Amino acid sequence: MVRGPHVVESFVLERADGGTTLTWRGEFGTDLWALGALWGDRVAHAWEHAVRASLEQVVKEATRRGR
Repeated sequence: MVRGPHVVESFVLERADGGTTLTWRGEFGTDLWALGALWGDRVAHAWEHAVRASLEQVVKEATRRGR
């Protein structure tokens, strides 16, 4: 049986000394053996880059507002 990809993500906020810590965890899985793994690696890399860029903007804005 062939299934599509699956994605599981969590964004966890925790109190830290003098602020907040944000932790992102993600899981990306595919089927189709080697072909799925190759496709998954490309998509996962692009997705991680997009999440990282987005979170950098969130941190920048939160820092600006916190001043």
